Amino acid sequence: MGEISPSYFCEAGVPERIHNYAPDAKILVSFRDPVQRALSNHRHEVRVGHFTGADLTFEAGLKNNPMYVEQGRYATHLERWLEYFPREQILVVLQEDIATAPLAVAREVCRFVGVDEDYEPQGLTKKFNRSYANRSQYVAGFKDRLYALTRLPGVSWLWSLASTLGVRSLYRRFNTVPSDVAIPDPDDRTLAELRKHFHPEVKRLSNLLNRDLGSWG
Repeated sequence: MGEISPSYFCEAGVPERIHNYAPDAKILVSFRDPVQRALSNHRHEVRVGHFTGADLTFEAGLKNNPMYVEQGRYATHLERWLEYFPREQILVVLQEDIATAPLAVAREVCRFVGVDEDYEPQGLTKKFNRSYANRSQYVAGFKDRLYALTRLPGVSWLWSLASTLGVRSLYRRFNTVPSDVAIPDPDDRTLAELRKHFHPEVKRLSNLLNRDLGSWG
């Protein structure tokens, strides 16, 4: 049995609650360059309609949502988890490793959770959840409501049928655009300031993991 959520990691009270519930739990954490994570966070907020309006710049998103930065304070949050779980119960994988050596990372994860490491997952090198923005959030909301209905018992086949008939491809064609078209490029000064802000966190994380994270700035 497992559970996944990107919000668990940075919530202060979560490690203690999980330890009280399952002290032998194995914790799997995936990190990426915190600046790139913040940029991805912004694209996600735009895609799901949490951030809308005429100004979709990353700078506007930063002002609107402090979690862009908070969720990238990896060392601070990992240190909190280490107060409740021994290091051997926490596996940290980096997105760079997933990109360059997906099978090796998959086998490492399998060993960690105690399953056959010779198992090779389907779609190991396939990219999922490509970033995009919706032309109309109203249409996107209508699609999401229809999707929710197709998840009800007995009608889940409808979503597969929609894919087979090309309805989903038609939707993506007419109501989505690539994120880099909808969202302007961030200012270089903004990125430099973020790298400076994250530098102490990156340095501490490097020490915790005993790994060079110099590529993160």
